[in-house]
Amino acid sequence: MNISSPQSITCCFYNDKPYPLMIRIVNIAHSHFERTVLPRQMLHFETLSDAILEIRSPKDASTIKVDQIACRRLEAIPT
Repeated sequence: MNISSPQSITCCFYNDKPYPLMIRIVNIAHSHFERTVLPRQMLHFETLSDAILEIRSPKDASTIKVDQIACRRLEAIPT
């Protein structure tokens, strides 16, 4: 998602699990952001400050666990 507005933030998500995770923004209308994040992979992305990131993790072949986190909590601090 490539957004340039006063309400946009740059976020950083790191997959510390030993399996791939599917992430997506779930509450921003008219946009689509979905990625697979491999184990030990870090993903930087830009989104609106009120975006919610949904994290899907397969626990086994028949179960998928879903968590949600506010992207504001993943905001990257500029160095």
